[in-house]
Amino acid sequence: MPLPNLNTETEEIVILLHGYGMLGIVMAPLAWRLRRCGFATEIFPWHDIRATLRENAAALNDRIAKLRTESPARKIHLVGHSLGGLLALQLRLLADHPNPNTECTVLLGSSYHGSYVATTFSRHRLTRWLLGKSVTQGILQHRPEWNGKTGVDVGVIAGCGKIGMGLFLPNLPRPHDGLITVEETRVPGAEHIVLKVSHTAMLISGEVARQTCEFLRNGRFSLIPDA
Repeated sequence: MPLPNLNTETEEIVILLHGYGMLGIVMAPLAWRLRRCGFATEIFPWHDIRATLRENAAALNDRIAKLRTESPARKIHLVGHSLGGLLALQLRLLADHPNPNTECTVLLGSSYHGSYVATTFSRHRLTRWLLGKSVTQGILQHRPEWNGKTGVDVGVIAGCGKIGMGLFLPNLPRPHDGLITVEETRVPGAEHIVLKVSHTAMLISGEVARQTCEFLRNGRFSLIPDA
């Protein structure tokens, strides 16, 4: 789902990856803000939750390979929300589909260390079927084993807005963004910041967009990293 660009001459493109159970259009507000920062954007609409993260990452890799053919010199960044962030990490780890020319990766509210909410859902027969392979294998069973590889810029933005499904789960550890806890978002070797924003509101937050632009440009956020 390519979007029109404010600057079609830019040599940097950001591929945006939506979260679980969403359509690519939810990334449009963030894409618009990134274009205002000077980046070209493209939303990659991965819909197959029946597939594993690895299978979805292979499809994403094919799209990046096509972009490389069209413009070999163009820098390609990845920005993923929620499960889309884990998809971005999984792409980095595909030994049989290497993409050394992808640059920065920013994860927005991605549950790298499991998910209290997903685990709770998986325990009940009536809700277990909702998760799909991408969640059950990518979060609960076989998360991407990221080891903080050098030479790869990965930034994580966590939220502590509290508004969301977590309101119905009183035992969800705090701080959280309404769905994902701050501790669940920590990725080895990645710069990590926390903003007062909910899980869904990340997609329309001006501050999230500003910090994302900062990381894509400089490989670091403008805020002091969270300890």
